[in-house]
Amino acid sequence: MRAIIVDIRKNTAAMLSDDGSIIKVRNRNYSIGQEVDAGMTTKIMSIKATIALAVASLLFSIGLGTSSYYLPTKYVSMDINPSVEYSVNMFNRVIDAEGVNEDGIRLLEHLNIKDLKNKRIEEALNMTIEEAVVEGYLS
Repeated sequence: MRAIIVDIRKNTAAMLSDDGSIIKVRNRNYSIGQEVDAGMTTKIMSIKATIALAVASLLFSIGLGTSSYYLPTKYVSMDINPSVEYSVNMFNRVIDAEGVNEDGIRLLEHLNIKDLKNKRIEEALNMTIEEAVVEGYLS
């Protein structure tokens, strides 16, 4: 495909192609009015655009997956004398836990919330029950 250079700016040039479209390309010492072969240039630009689109899609999906992990989809409440509420994501992983009453707050202080995070809800409940036995809330 043949094209004519119609505008030149610092590092870029604008070409008018046979079909009437304007194509922005890197300036390779072109001069206005110069006739060039635009076939290879447009192919390079489309490869770059494809790579950029693939990278953007990858980053978007990583960001979406990360935000989905930290989005609570359900809440599990354990109501023995110390009451504890767990925020659980779509993968049944605990993303947060908080004491509902004073005993629940105290129990979580001894248990350390960081140890509960990212555990499966079953594991977190077992750890909490074991700690409740140690603290004397259950026998």
